[in-house]
Amino acid sequence: MSGLSFSVVCPTYQGEKNLPALFTCLENNFRENTDVPELIFVIDNSSDGSQALLEEFRKSYPDKKIEIHRNQTNLGPAKSRNIGVELAEGEIILFLDDDCRPNPHWYRDFSVAWNSAASQIQGIGGFVVPTELETFNGQYCSAFQPIRPWPLVPEKISFFQKLKNYYQTPNPVSEGVAYLAGANMSFRKEAFLNVGGFAPSLRIAEDIGICKSLRKAYGDNCLTILETLSMPHEFTDRFTNTLLRGYGYGLGSGKNFSRRNGDFSVNPGPALIVGLLALFLLASILASSSTPVILCSSTFFLLLEIFIYAWVVSQKKSVQRIPLLQRFRFGLAFLISETSNTLGFVTGLCFIFSSSRKVL
Repeated sequence: MSGLSFSVVCPTYQGEKNLPALFTCLENNFRENTDVPELIFVIDNSSDGSQALLEEFRKSYPDKKIEIHRNQTNLGPAKSRNIGVELAEGEIILFLDDDCRPNPHWYRDFSVAWNSAASQIQGIGGFVVPTELETFNGQYCSAFQPIRPWPLVPEKISFFQKLKNYYQTPNPVSEGVAYLAGANMSFRKEAFLNVGGFAPSLRIAEDIGICKSLRKAYGDNCLTILETLSMPHEFTDRFTNTLLRGYGYGLGSGKNFSRRNGDFSVNPGPALIVGLLALFLLASILASSSTPVILCSSTFFLLLEIFIYAWVVSQKKSVQRIPLLQRFRFGLAFLISETSNTLGFVTGLCFIFSSSRKVL
């Protein structure tokens, strides 16, 4: 391959269990490509055996340029990625996480895409998919794609059209992209540095912030994706981790919004349910119902709301042929995930009152 030069930046924290599988994937890329990119690993002050594994990996490939940087304190993924970019010599930066499992053609596909990309393109990404589908969480992540590029939606559209776009993701996404998925993204180094890189204080959702900054600086058409480029990702088998990730993304989105570099993103599901419940309570009070009646009827109404919402969402979102009961469980899980994300966003909004928000 010729043309643009590439660097891969991979932050890792306590990655001893994840790194061997990632090494195998990178080795497969070595065999598939005559030239390979520079590899930069940033150890975020891990206390496990990550550094020893990385040193051994580097010794196994003396003909490859593999850099290892260790942070003296835990700085988080955003700052670690920024450090990796500063060390990188390539014109294009490809980002990996230690729990990503790139296929053997991953680098080749990105290289071809970038060498044929128009000059206005500053970022290219793809989809993220779970590596296994045996557990409930794996099946849920596959059906609802919690980590994906978000399509660019016109700002001047009706409220109902926004709701439709939320529940039925516009296709094809490649016609316009608002945000790239953090586990499967790449940027021109010059553009990345021009907009200041990732917000260093964010522990999650830094990918949303950098994409917003790039679109402000280079226009809405500066990001694109490869519809066929999927990044297998090691999701845990626990749904609670998906909820924590949702909360974290909400928190990061709230902070981005506080620094005027993000969108207002309260999820409609929880707001809709709370709003209808409030109207029901008001109607019950105006009807002079007794307290026990109000409590019982409100509880029934709330459960009915949740059931209907979960059912409708499962029909809209699920694209696989799965049993009806499983669809309902997915719909309910989606509502819980929405609630977690909304709570995170509201918490992040508190950052707007912080005097330090400008240094994000």
